[in-house]
Amino acid sequence: MIGLPKAILVRHYAPFSLLLILGASCTNRDLPFETTPAKPAFAVQDATNVSGTVSAWGGNFVGDLGNGTNTNSNTPVEVSGLSGVTAIAGGEEHSLALKGDGTVWAWGDNGTGELGANTFGSSFSNTPLQVLGPGGVGDLAGVTAIAGGDLWSLALKSDGTVWAWGWNVYGQLGNGTNTTSNTPVQVSGLSGVTAIAAGNHGLALKSDGTVWAWGDNSFGELGNGTNTTSNTPVQVLGLSGVTAIAAGVRHSLALKSDGTIWAWGANSSGQLGNGTNTNSNTPLQVSGLSGVTAIAGANANNTYALKSDGTVWAWGDNFFGELGNGTFTPSNTPAQVVGTGAVGYLSGVTVIASGSFLGLALKSDGTVWAWGLNESGQLGNGTNTNSNTPVQVLGTGGVGYLSGVTAIAGGGFFSLALEGATSAPPLAIVPPPAVTVATDVGRCDAQVNLGTATTAGGTPPITLAATPAGPYSVGKTTVTWTATDATGSTASATQTVAVFDPARFSITAPAAITLEAGPGGTVSVDPSRLSATLTANCPGGITLTSVRSDGLPLDAPYPLGTTGITFTATDASGYSLSVSTTVTVVDTTPPVITVSGTFVVNATSPSGAVVFYVASARDVAAGVVPVTCSPPSGSTFPIGTTALTCSAADPSGNQVLATFHVTVLSAQAQISNLETSVTNLALSTGTTTSLSAKLNDALAAANAGDVATACASLQDFINETRAQAGKKISISDANTLSATAQSIRAALGC
Repeated sequence: MIGLPKAILVRHYAPFSLLLILGASCTNRDLPFETTPAKPAFAVQDATNVSGTVSAWGGNFVGDLGNGTNTNSNTPVEVSGLSGVTAIAGGEEHSLALKGDGTVWAWGDNGTGELGANTFGSSFSNTPLQVLGPGGVGDLAGVTAIAGGDLWSLALKSDGTVWAWGWNVYGQLGNGTNTTSNTPVQVSGLSGVTAIAAGNHGLALKSDGTVWAWGDNSFGELGNGTNTTSNTPVQVLGLSGVTAIAAGVRHSLALKSDGTIWAWGANSSGQLGNGTNTNSNTPLQVSGLSGVTAIAGANANNTYALKSDGTVWAWGDNFFGELGNGTFTPSNTPAQVVGTGAVGYLSGVTVIASGSFLGLALKSDGTVWAWGLNESGQLGNGTNTNSNTPVQVLGTGGVGYLSGVTAIAGGGFFSLALEGATSAPPLAIVPPPAVTVATDVGRCDAQVNLGTATTAGGTPPITLAATPAGPYSVGKTTVTWTATDATGSTASATQTVAVFDPARFSITAPAAITLEAGPGGTVSVDPSRLSATLTANCPGGITLTSVRSDGLPLDAPYPLGTTGITFTATDASGYSLSVSTTVTVVDTTPPVITVSGTFVVNATSPSGAVVFYVASARDVAAGVVPVTCSPPSGSTFPIGTTALTCSAADPSGNQVLATFHVTVLSAQAQISNLETSVTNLALSTGTTTSLSAKLNDALAAANAGDVATACASLQDFINETRAQAGKKISISDANTLSATAQSIRAALGC
């Protein structure tokens, strides 16, 4: 760094004094670590914005403002030759801009190679230079985020890797060395990174919500429980679920998904915000804050937070009013930034940033507000007077007010704003049309010219990739086209590639099937009997479908009758062949008739007896079917044996006839049966003989046609049975014998 006239402010705390050194050629490398005033700016990035220009104001000792001069300005000036900017960041005395094409531009001090231009020493640039690629070969590209550190710079690429250049005395380049580099080197062992921050140390947030740190660790700013400097990344202890990070020169910050803030490192002025002034080499929760959406780390001694309600909170040193709370009193717990002139509170803020002893806020209306140190005009309000309440930044040249701002950043003694940025259309991709080709000769695949996808929107340069690559086998392949722009945004679309065998195939239908119906009139068919046979050189690219005439699945049961099945084979070109077969289900089994009832009955009168029965018929296919019988149930059947004939038919026309016989016993047969019953009772010989004699008389008379004598003999039997009831015959048996004899008398017509 050259010895241009500048003012370097150094804070001493015991005893308190303020030293102003004019015309000094020293840098912060000559000063005690924690009292270094420079800071890495908080870079606000929006990778979807394009066409942005950059304004700067404040100190311009080594071209910090990038307007081609080295003259300080207390109102914004436009950085020369920049457009298409999407993000900005400030270091101690250099600035960075990220363009929509993924390239990085830098201006200001280059004493330690922080511009990445492959030069060192007294060189600086007061206009933007493009950051070169590793080793000075080509240009750094594919960058999605940037951060400015204390004499060094940091970039995040779309592939999740991190690159650094500039001063490396503390290992802040993270490449395992302590060698300063004027071109980008890759930070070792980091991938999957989504955000970066820089002080005298580097911070990286990974996609898994963990935080990694490297570089200076004099005050525990690496957060790994030690105070040992590391030139490769180490994991910050006890942190997960982190969504944003920020760095001061000597302290670090993390914002969790629950809206709480965690801080570690130097704390001499209460910049950790936990109510103490004790350094910590592990994360501590900032007191009393929740609902936070953004964080910023100021120089060595300040921290800022933006809440979801648009209010801003600050803590730490306040010598120049950098807390913005209307006082000059430091605070080791968060204090709310007040409104202009200490009226109300600052509100409507969407973005915060910070510089050395300086706070910055971007409101939703695109205006910028600043407070704190203004020795070099870094508040941008046309004065060089410090302010402990927010003042509005003026427009370019002091005309009106700065507006249309989309991002802000602070450097050592200067401030930056991104203006006029518009949202780029989202990246979109249209694939080439579908392709249909024949297989290569003698093969079952083909090399295919896919054509080229077209894209719209996004940030150039845009790369295209198609997967899978050829050759493509017979059949249809879905090719996915992916477009990736300079910001890492992607868009995808698909293309169909159809490859067919020009040698035509053939298809043979399975034989027709005839089956006997099962229960319910349906039957299932073995699927192996319903497979068409395909003959082709390259069968893999041919689809075979089958459709039943009734629309049901092939494996569903088949109903009575004939069901057609059509088999269709189609190749990738759309050529198809169809064949068909049938499944016929028949019902040749007649119903089965069943008759239930008593088929041997006693005559109840001389004409016979009324007989009741139940006839039914069941068919295997149709289930229950109607049945008719003759004589019908409830008819009077004559004495003797009568044939009962029943018939039934199923819906298929299968008929069945069944014959049953009904016998009506005569009075004589009933008398013989009654005599057998008497004998079986084992009564006394005299009683049995007497009763049997009466029954024999009745039987003889009935056979002779002498009904009157038969009736009289049966009455004598009844009288004797009743007379002997409870004596020689039990009452129960007597009642049964009497009742039976009385029924026989009725059959005789007595």
